[in-house]
Amino acid sequence: MERYKGKHAENPLQEVAAMQLIGDSNRHVMGIIETLFDGSNLNVIMPYADSGDLFEMLQESQERGHGFPEAEARYWFRQIIDGIRHLHGKGVCHRDLSPENVMIDTDNSLIIDMGMAIRVPYNDPNTKNNNTVTDIANGTGKRLIAPQGTCGPEIYLSRKPFDGGAVDIWTAGTILFCMVTGNKSYSRPHISDAQFYWMTHGLPRLLSDWGINVSNECSHLLINMLQIDARLRLTLDEVLNHPWFAHTDTIPASVRAADNPSRRGGLISI
Repeated sequence: MERYKGKHAENPLQEVAAMQLIGDSNRHVMGIIETLFDGSNLNVIMPYADSGDLFEMLQESQERGHGFPEAEARYWFRQIIDGIRHLHGKGVCHRDLSPENVMIDTDNSLIIDMGMAIRVPYNDPNTKNNNTVTDIANGTGKRLIAPQGTCGPEIYLSRKPFDGGAVDIWTAGTILFCMVTGNKSYSRPHISDAQFYWMTHGLPRLLSDWGINVSNECSHLLINMLQIDARLRLTLDEVLNHPWFAHTDTIPASVRAADNPSRRGGLISI
């Protein structure tokens, strides 16, 4: 019933519980159409996303040798941030945002995979160091273990407690970095990783060395989302009110050119 990703254990039942808690009122977070139990399997019916995921789009961009145009990156990123805002409004930290966990449905993106989601804030008066977080499935304390991928440095270094909202801001920042550069993120969120070091200590120089031109507004947003010290990171409201978001973008031509089949449902059994 559990699958492992790095050192993280993901629980499908917890994921279903999280999706039921979050509901389907936001078009940028994957919801549940229906759950059916046949005596041995829990069948979860979810909307069908017809265009793959953001990771596949990034791979295609990398093969072309460049990132997304800023207008296109902003189009998708605005939707991702709106989805995060919905999660945080429900008191939920995703904790595992990545390009693979953003599905594309023609001109719409949906955040998926709530297997590592936690309720925030959580304070256990019986825990001296308050180093637990809430398991959505049953409300019990769960210790965190270091993941890999786009996780924030505070989780990699097992700093507890941590700011769940700031963790999601960090991972969103790494996704934006990948979109505008067309490059992969770091291997480990530690200064011993060369790319992580330059992303957090010299982003303008890194972009210059790569021959990548982004607007000053985009660079400023990235720098302030990718602060190692979570206390210095932009908040969700600050991201939403950042000058980079002041631009009004139409649907990118690459998205408008895509086919738009009717939306269908998909079935997953766990």
